[in-house]
Amino acid sequence: MGYKKKNRNVGIVGIGETKFSSHREDVNQPEMIHEAVRQALNDAGLKIDDIDCIVHGNMELFEMVHQPDLWHTLGSGAFGRDSFRLTTGGTTGGTLVCAADNLVASGMYDVVMAIGFEKLQEGHTTGGITNMADPLWARKLQSGALTAQAAVKLIDEFGAERARKAAMTYRIIMDKHACKTQTPTALSAWTGTRWTT
Repeated sequence: MGYKKKNRNVGIVGIGETKFSSHREDVNQPEMIHEAVRQALNDAGLKIDDIDCIVHGNMELFEMVHQPDLWHTLGSGAFGRDSFRLTTGGTTGGTLVCAADNLVASGMYDVVMAIGFEKLQEGHTTGGITNMADPLWARKLQSGALTAQAAVKLIDEFGAERARKAAMTYRIIMDKHACKTQTPTALSAWTGTRWTT
């Protein structure tokens, strides 16, 4: 395959979203996901049996539920079919789009449903962020965006000048990598249940 070329083109065939609200007491997580899945399937004119693979993404630490994709199979329709769970911390939605696009473009699957989900009222976002890494064993580990407290610790430990130089170097590296990628054209079926804090 040539540089910056995909095996085949990909397109969005259906979209589903739940209603936006600060609290959804009327549904649990799988039921809320099912609302969006049903809408996406109806929008695409497909049935759940037409879906080859499901890509599920959320920040599980925010819901305080370990491996939520296993519970959510009741609403997502992932039971008995190929599925992936993605959690990249702050970038999960974009990663879902890229993953679904690549799975279809590669020829691995024909129809992929991407499910982006958060239902924060049942979890504890601050607890998830502050407990994402052990301060002793994994002090250099961070998920998603670097938190302010961790940044201050690194500046105190290594000095402001060294921290600025490291940030600048990292930014240049990321810009070079960004120039080598292309924006995914789309994915087969996008299902989104967005932030409901």
